[in-house]
Amino acid sequence: MSDIIETAVLSDNALLREGITKLLDGARFHVSQRTTSLDLHRYDNGQQAPDLFIVVIDDMSCSIVGDIKRQFKSAKIVALALRGSRELMHRAMQLGAVGYLVESVSAQDLITSLEVVIANGAVFPPELLSQLSEVAVEPQRLLQGVQRRADGSPFQGLSVREVSILEGLMLGESNKVIARKLEIAEATVKVHVKAILRKVRVRNRTQAAMWAMQNAVTRIPVVEEADTAEAAPMPMIPARPDMASAPRHV
Repeated sequence: MSDIIETAVLSDNALLREGITKLLDGARFHVSQRTTSLDLHRYDNGQQAPDLFIVVIDDMSCSIVGDIKRQFKSAKIVALALRGSRELMHRAMQLGAVGYLVESVSAQDLITSLEVVIANGAVFPPELLSQLSEVAVEPQRLLQGVQRRADGSPFQGLSVREVSILEGLMLGESNKVIARKLEIAEATVKVHVKAILRKVRVRNRTQAAMWAMQNAVTRIPVVEEADTAEAAPMPMIPARPDMASAPRHV
């Protein structure tokens, strides 16, 4: 068994808190905290902070995701929505969630999704993820709005080609698929991927996709610029064949 993942479950609904805890029983996600709100003072006294937060959210309670992210910058946050919507998913992602699930998720898919998140992946419902691509279908629409890179430093923009490739990263596509779609060489895609990682100040494709999704609402600026570099494709975590309707792993 892998290392135990200290997990906190936050929800105003006691039944949901207990239910999620029960679902995780036997997995490596040890629920060390079940509460309606986060008690920050307990961690000021040296108590180990959770590695993972599962937060049940709706339109009114989504802001707690941001509260957690500010206090626990290295923790992973998975939002479990009582009502799935693109707007709520955008909001949760902007506040720092790296996973977004809906209440219909099965027990096994929940555990699999949490494993993906702990492995530095991202998890989203496929029916909502597909809607995000609408933002990047026409790169000329992505003209202004984003002012900061992932590390908070000033952001100067991406080329039209880089925005098109970033769309593919958002959809979890491989370099080969992106190259075929854009009718360019796979080596050219690798060059642009490395340029994207450098420009937005992230370490891998998953983080670049997350940055793009978090900023999709406000648009990504486009500049006329070309880069030459070399980057290796990041491995994708495959979903089980029976998870066709399960959350999409990016």
